[in-house]
This record gives sequence, C-alpha cells and structure tokens, in this order.
Amino acid sequence: MQIPSIRPERARALFKEGITSLDSVTQQSAKRLVDIFIRSDGFQSHRRSNSEDLTVKYSYLYSFSHKVLSEAHAIRLKQKFDPDHTLNNYMLQQTHKLKNGSEYMQLSD
Repeated sequence: MQIPSIRPERARALFKEGITSLDSVTQQSAKRLVDIFIRSDGFQSHRRSNSEDLTVKYSYLYSFSHKVLSEAHAIRLKQKFDPDHTLNNYMLQQTHKLKNGSEYMQLSD
C-alpha cells in the first residue's frame, strides 16, 4: 500500500489492524483511523497532558485521517481508470505526434 503521507510506523499500525490494501483503507471511517493512529503513537510526554494538548493532537489526527482517506480514494480512482498507467506515461511525455506526423508539445500548469 503506497499512500504518500503515511510513515512506516503508521503503516505498520494499519497492517496490524488488518488494513492491508487501498480498498480496505477507503472502507474505514476517519474516526477508526484516528483510533488506530492514537494507539500507534509511541511518543509519550514526560509532562502531564492537558485537555488543550489532547484537543490539538486529536484534531491533527482527525485531519490527517481525512488526508489519508482522500489520498487512498485518489490512488484507487487512478488505478480504476488507468490500470496499466498508459495515460500517466502519455502525459509525462514532452512531445506527442499527431496522426499526420507533426509533433506538438503539451503544456501544463
């Protein structure tokens, strides 16, 4: 599973929970991902956590979970509509040939 924003330790936590494919990631709720990421967070502060720290941490993990879900859906859609990556390879080429043999360059943003 290749989701760009997931670090290896969080990927291992998902794997331990049985979430091993993009399809299984897209079927999860953001709340479930937050729960998994909270359990996998190995860093413990030496000071007592106050409610503001926990709120910030939870809101970060909640937005991160939504990012992971969005990336998983985007990758899944890309695989569905371009399974052999021909469109991606075509778009990466700098010059293209028309049927009449003339070349043109595709400009992108």
